[in-house]
Amino acid sequence: MTGSDSNPNGAYPLGFEGVLRKISAHRTQYSDITGILPYAAANLPETVAKTVTAGPYIKPEARDRRPIVDLWSKQLEFSQEFEGKSEILVVHGLCIACLRRDAPPPETIALFHILWRDYRPLLIAQLNMRWLISAATTFGDHGENSTQIKVGSNLEMLFGLFKLYESERLHAGFAPDKPHPFRMDKNLKLPLGMSKYAIAGGDLDQQLLGKLYLNACDDPIMEDLCHTMLNRLISTNKSIFSRFRILRDRRAASRKGPSNNETITDT
Repeated sequence: MTGSDSNPNGAYPLGFEGVLRKISAHRTQYSDITGILPYAAANLPETVAKTVTAGPYIKPEARDRRPIVDLWSKQLEFSQEFEGKSEILVVHGLCIACLRRDAPPPETIALFHILWRDYRPLLIAQLNMRWLISAATTFGDHGENSTQIKVGSNLEMLFGLFKLYESERLHAGFAPDKPHPFRMDKNLKLPLGMSKYAIAGGDLDQQLLGKLYLNACDDPIMEDLCHTMLNRLISTNKSIFSRFRILRDRRAASRKGPSNNETITDT
């Protein structure tokens, strides 16, 4: 390849050496996992029934031993976030916090799967999209079977790229519920030699979402989690997928011609 696309380090000056250094910088495991998670998860039905209060829920005899890198501050943070909801959400958050770091204890992985096996309806009902994405990412890293790993990883990629794209869009000053004005320069090309997406007749968006939707059906946990996330995604009118629908509808209307003295414009 030639031109600007030929620089492999264009996005990151240090290439993947720098990328990998960055992602490994915050993966040191918490120093006192065994002091909090087993205690919090000792009786899950009781934990589910409790309501979170905005304060640290810690074992009394552990109050005086707070290492610099520990879960106590995380528990306080999650207690504040989930105040008024079930304490199982705090336990779930602590599991994910541990599982995002290196060498998590096997019992933490097991606890995460117990939560999603036995308390899935509660988790799906009370967790926002940010936490559902975190859960999917955790399945991608620690799934019990190939479907959980594959679907979890694909959801992480889909929503990660969605966040990047929509953040750049907002940075450019465009509202998320309105398509860009149609002024595509036919002489402009996509990078990496890729062909442009055919807005009027293309189905790349539906192929991507539909394949992920179907793959999740092979595992009951991922089916519930993935379908919930994808349905929330396609239900909002503030996404690239809804904007493509508007553009397709406009294209279809413009080909039929104005009716009732109306004028079709791309804005």
